[in-house]
Amino acid sequence: MTLTFHPDGRILHNGVEVASEKMADQWRLTANTSITASSAYFITTNWERVDSDSFGQLGTGMTESSGVFTFPSTGIYLVQTTTNFRCSSASSGNFAYITVSNNGGSSFDDAALSLGRNSAANTYSTSTCSHVLDVTDTSQIKVMLKVYVTSSNTVAEGNTNRTMTGMTFIRLGDT
Repeated sequence: MTLTFHPDGRILHNGVEVASEKMADQWRLTANTSITASSAYFITTNWERVDSDSFGQLGTGMTESSGVFTFPSTGIYLVQTTTNFRCSSASSGNFAYITVSNNGGSSFDDAALSLGRNSAANTYSTSTCSHVLDVTDTSQIKVMLKVYVTSSNTVAEGNTNRTMTGMTFIRLGDT
């Protein structure tokens, strides 16, 4: 039995695919994003693919436009987010959502939610959640990060040199 590995991650036997494409990708905020209190906010700017500290993208990665993430192929994906919040003025309840669109990005539904709390001014909290998503149509199924905070002067932390708020995408297998 002769197995070969295609550059896109597929495993081939005599030229025939025997294992599905593998994919792992990670994106992060490059700068702090201010969030208006008591209003749901989609993070649409300052996204970059992680590009430091020996980052290892596997396979064809995600694409991002105005905070909307598009999958490279159909399949079952693990989607995770970690959002670091900092509030400079008071205590704050902080919420991070993985939202999913089934209609090409026209509307998004909350698929996963994580909660955090800054206990006082100038404190930090981290919210992490995940969702296993069946991507049956890459033109219709999209993902965004949404946040909500209860106090003004709260930011989702970003940095171009390390991941503070980010999204991770791992293709687990075929749909």
